[in-house]
Amino acid sequence: MTFPCLLAATLEGTLIGSLLPAPANRILHPIIVTCLVINAGAAVFGLATGMGYQQTLQSYLTKV
Repeated sequence: MTFPCLLAATLEGTLIGSLLPAPANRILHPIIVTCLVINAGAAVFGLATGMGYQQTLQSYLTKV
């Protein structure tokens, strides 16, 4: 269940980052926005499931 949730967060972060206005893109590059959204999603998912932040990220990165 971790993989689909954080994959959706990755796509959302990419979309949000690419839709920011030009002045905001100077500070918040789309890749930085994507990383922030993924980390926030992992923290929320970890709290909601009781897995914790680190275990959620590990599960996403190893696709287990």
